Amino acid sequence: MLTKDTRFTKDTEDLILDKMSKRAFIVIKYLNQYAEGITGQHKNVTVYMNQGEGFKTKKEAKAVFKEMNKDKRFKSRLVEETPYGNIGEFYTIYFVTGVQLIDTLEYCKSYSTSFRNNEV
Repeated sequence: MLTKDTRFTKDTEDLILDKMSKRAFIVIKYLNQYAEGITGQHKNVTVYMNQGEGFKTKKEAKAVFKEMNKDKRFKSRLVEETPYGNIGEFYTIYFVTGVQLIDTLEYCKSYSTSFRNNEV
């Protein structure tokens, strides 16, 4: 079972592939660019799941996300365009299976990763 204290490691990867490969997850990739250039940013990935094991289907995950996002809190906001990168808050939302989750987290290795249970 995955919890908020879980970190993405080889053991986590094995657990997802062995027991949750067909489950669905909501992945929210967040970038807060608060200054120009690479030094002025916060990056994190949050994986939302149901009861620590993922959702039964992507359709269920999308319905839960719709409920979570009623107040549009996951909307990207561009503050300023600069020659060294746009300043603002940027979200990318993915609905993935366990196998796709591994690929997504591998791609986002430079991001801080956390796992959360669905709390609508």
